[in-house]
Amino acid sequence: MQDKGKRVPLVKEETLLDNPGKSPARIYRGPDGYVLHAQLGPGEPRINGKPVPPGGQILESGDIVEVAGTKFEFAK
Repeated sequence: MQDKGKRVPLVKEETLLDNPGKSPARIYRGPDGYVLHAQLGPGEPRINGKPVPPGGQILESGDIVEVAGTKFEFAK
């Protein structure tokens, strides 16, 4: 995998994570930290193997996020 280990800085207030035909999600900077929020669509984004709760979930360093068939580790 060519992008393995690649760092992607979150420089915007909101970052959309999607892949055509897969479930999109967004990460945004909230008052308590970065939040992963699932959007409507097929599939289900996951954090540490569990579905993202309806209101979103605050990300902690080391969380494994899976969106649109891609896994990545969140690091603060």
